[in-house]
Parts: sequence; C-alpha cells; structure tokens
Amino acid sequence: MNVELVEVGDAELNHRSSVTRGREDYFSIIFRAPAGVSAQQGTYTVEHRAMGSFPLFLVPVGMSQDGVTFQAIFNRYIPSLRERIINRLIRTNRVIK
Repeated sequence: MNVELVEVGDAELNHRSSVTRGREDYFSIIFRAPAGVSAQQGTYTVEHRAMGSFPLFLVPVGMSQDGVTFQAIFNRYIPSLRERIINRLIRTNRVIK
C-alpha cells in the first residue's frame, strides 16, 4: 500500500517536568492511503529512500472520499536532570556511596 505523509504533530504528554522527575514527549504522524484500501490496524513495513525499511504500527483513524487516514504515535522518555547526572556518574564509574 502506498501512503502519503499528511501531518506531523508534536506535543508533550506530561507537562510536569522537574529536576527529579523526567517527562515524556510524543509526536504523531498521519498518513493517507488511497480510497478502497483495507483499513486494518497493524504493523506495516515502511520503505523510505533515506531511512531504509522498518516496521511501523499504524492505526486507522478516519475514512473519507480521499482515502483512509492512518496514525502512528512515537513517544520517548526524557530523563530528569537528576537521572542524567546519576547515569553519567554510573557510566564513568564515579558513583559516590
């Protein structure tokens, strides 16, 4: 199935970030497939000229005369300042006990 990138959205899941607690960020990618494509949720193999081939979980989120809209959500945990310092100390074997 060929899809077209329609939208990329960026936002934070957890607005309460602090020195001691990390936070999560996520972004959403919306693709549109041609009308008539089966709107099945699942893992698809994406092939991209620059990024190569990789699996991506897509969920159908809409249908119109233009086609089927699929969404993929990416999230990541961003460690707090405290966690980053502790991790660096552990990696450099400088943990103070």
